[in-house]
Amino acid sequence: MFDDVRLPEDIEQGARGGPGFKTTVIQLSSGFEQRNVDWARTRGRWDISYGVETKEDYNDVLEFFYARQGRARGFRFKDWSDFQAVGQLLGTGDGVQTDFALRKRYTSLVTYDRRITRPVANTLQVYVNGVVVPPADYTLLPLGIVRFQPSAIPPAGQDVTADFEFDVPVRFDVDTLPIEVIWEQVGSIPEIAVVEVRE
Repeated sequence: MFDDVRLPEDIEQGARGGPGFKTTVIQLSSGFEQRNVDWARTRGRWDISYGVETKEDYNDVLEFFYARQGRARGFRFKDWSDFQAVGQLLGTGDGVQTDFALRKRYTSLVTYDRRITRPVANTLQVYVNGVVVPPADYTLLPLGIVRFQPSAIPPAGQDVTADFEFDVPVRFDVDTLPIEVIWEQVGSIPEIAVVEVRE
């Protein structure tokens, strides 16, 4: 279950957290280590309580939490530390392929390709061989798939690239909000964890 809505922007900007992997590290008797990659794909985690600064913020989060039924329903989250992709290579045309998945590539000696499943639709710009593709020549399908019209299929050998902004699919990681109430006024929420949902 996923609701295609986002948290209020001010609350997202105050979030703390980021991407995470899971690696099992085994220390051998010789002192060397053996590292096993348990997760090949990242899974982000954030605490959004830092963005709750006013009574209005508190009310917005409370309403949002009720509507998502705690951990039950996913939603969009803008990670202000990483929400844009520019000139990202989606693939190379072969004259037949119509569908290209959005992704963001991170490179530092080796590369990591991150699938983007929740692009911000009105920010997408697609290019073939560096030339802008008119929006009428492609459709943005669910889960970040760009589908070219039959008359606009990228020719063989031509790169398909894109610029876009994106959100992260997340859910609350609690079913109970730990609200601290001060006499006659709402106090604070010490921690509101959200965790990335794999799609």
